[in-house]
Amino acid sequence: MYKKDFGNIPNKDKIISYLEEGYEKNPGKWVLHSRIIGKTAYNIAKEIGLDPDVAFACGALHDIGKMSGAKDAKHFLNGYKILRADSYFFPARIALSHSFQIQNIDSYVGKLNISDTDKEFVENFLTYTTYNDYDLLIQLLDAIIKAEYLGVEKRSQGVLEKHGSNPYFLQRKERIYQLEEYFQNKLKKPIKSYMPRQRWYKFPYSLYRNDHKNLQK
Repeated sequence: MYKKDFGNIPNKDKIISYLEEGYEKNPGKWVLHSRIIGKTAYNIAKEIGLDPDVAFACGALHDIGKMSGAKDAKHFLNGYKILRADSYFFPARIALSHSFQIQNIDSYVGKLNISDTDKEFVENFLTYTTYNDYDLLIQLLDAIIKAEYLGVEKRSQGVLEKHGSNPYFLQRKERIYQLEEYFQNKLKKPIKSYMPRQRWYKFPYSLYRNDHKNLQK
């Protein structure tokens, strides 16, 4: 579907198709995380004047680069390329920006396992991109929700244990707290309450029904 100021945005069926394909290629709870981020972004967007369809697409597809099994920096770069190839330019931007609460490539918590050419591209993107509320909302939700609500401290601790620290780690965490305050001031209820109820889903829970081993990934 076409959205003024955003261009082509995948509709619900296309988003589910992406996530189903992603699960088939690389099963794991990242699909559930993606769906939850998308639906939470949708619910928040309705209250703060953002386009819910755009917010849902950006949230649900922010990690779509993981469908290839990509890890660390490769996942956001692959997601950007996958969505760009299908002419979903704005969700592609969010796939790239969601990992950078601090607009400096060295702030990334994880391995920069990309080529020098791609690294230069990301550096230029961060230098010349002005974040808007869609960038900021997905950055926040990704930083406080996994497959359940964790909050800033618990989620940051998990990132630290998995990926280690870097000179920007504390600055990044402080920025997440700032984003939390920014959006909470716009909302009537706590951010956690905008998450969907589990029983609401037929997808992606159905994907896990007969595949309990993958729940551990």
